[in-house]
Amino acid sequence: MGITINLPNGIQQSDGTWTKEVELDEMTGEEEDILADRTRAPGGRGELLKSGPQRITEILARCTVRVGTETRAANATRFTHPNWFKPVWEKAFSNDRVFAIIRLRQMSLGDKFTFPVTCPKCGKEIPMVSIDLSELTVSESDFDLVQKGSFLATTPSGESVKWRFISGEADEEMISKIIKEAKSNYVSMLMYRRIVSVNGEKPPGGLDWVKRLKSRDRRYLANLFDKTEGGVDTSIQIVCDGCNTEFNQKLDVMGNGGFFFPSELEQASSSPPLPSPNAGNGPIKT
Repeated sequence: MGITINLPNGIQQSDGTWTKEVELDEMTGEEEDILADRTRAPGGRGELLKSGPQRITEILARCTVRVGTETRAANATRFTHPNWFKPVWEKAFSNDRVFAIIRLRQMSLGDKFTFPVTCPKCGKEIPMVSIDLSELTVSESDFDLVQKGSFLATTPSGESVKWRFISGEADEEMISKIIKEAKSNYVSMLMYRRIVSVNGEKPPGGLDWVKRLKSRDRRYLANLFDKTEGGVDTSIQIVCDGCNTEFNQKLDVMGNGGFFFPSELEQASSSPPLPSPNAGNGPIKT
């Protein structure tokens, strides 16, 4: 039996109209096989054939019963028409994809999620951190604003910035690549992927423009992003029982499958996990 969820932002149906309502059905063995598939891409570089974002798209598409008023054709099922909702989820906002996969996990396996972490200070492994997924904080955006597609802001330095939400596989693949190749660029990349234009033109210098932006302008934009975009806060506060250090840990929601059955999958993967895409690298909304 499925559940109906209301997305924090919204999603476009195939006809272009917007809705917040999605009906999901719980996962089956076929979706678990997608998560567990360790097939490597050709070329000898060790990368998985399907990335984390691609797997999430496939699973959400298969487990979707309805998006707004849109359903599969008569007699079509997730098994006969698994890609029916794939175009919808491919371009959906990343925060909504994260929210939907968390709700799917709750429906399929329950609210409790237990995972191991390593203390960043003393290096002690904490094997059993347990949280209740139903207690994660969810914030919603203004649905009317969401349908605009892009937004205008003027930074403290007077730059006119047109920006959008992080969306779908394309953005997530690029962010995943940055995490893998140059982790130091992660926060700047999250900001850069949102920016459509600066003073009516493409950002001068590309990613370097964002990296060289004044701190007060970056903080202004990051706070604006966090306040405007809806989503679920995946940051967990943890206290090490060895050295009493308190630190934040983000749930690996969009990674290699450990979110669904961590004990059954190898934790190391050539496809890095994709954290929730909040610009300030902190809670999505305070």
